[in-house]
Amino acid sequence: MATIPETEFSSFSFLIVEDEDFSRQMAVKILSRLGIEDISYASNGIEALAQLDNTGSSADVLLVDLNMPEMNGVEFLRNLASRECSNSIILLSGVDELTVQVAETLASYRGLNILGRISKPLSVDNLSEVLAKAE
Repeated sequence: MATIPETEFSSFSFLIVEDEDFSRQMAVKILSRLGIEDISYASNGIEALAQLDNTGSSADVLLVDLNMPEMNGVEFLRNLASRECSNSIILLSGVDELTVQVAETLASYRGLNILGRISKPLSVDNLSEVLAKAE
């Protein structure tokens, strides 16, 4: 297994919005390997909005799955836009590329700061590549 070089990512705080427990756990492990310690998570958009409302400071980066129960990623993004969210957002999804591209375009059009999109499975390499845009 390759050694991960020290990065500037360690100062970022993250909110993982992902309904699948395994995917959430993998995201936490990958973020930890990148030196990120400030990690919270929610299993859907409703929980994520509640966390953002109830915490004094919000996460620098939201890692958002598009396919979730109760409030899916697109609905979550719509709510973020109506709140004039300034967090950086990375879209994470296992759905087809066109659907993710449309969600990204709509979110950007609504004024959200979309760093990029990652097709599942999440990896250190694809996350590092997207995060490099935030530095």
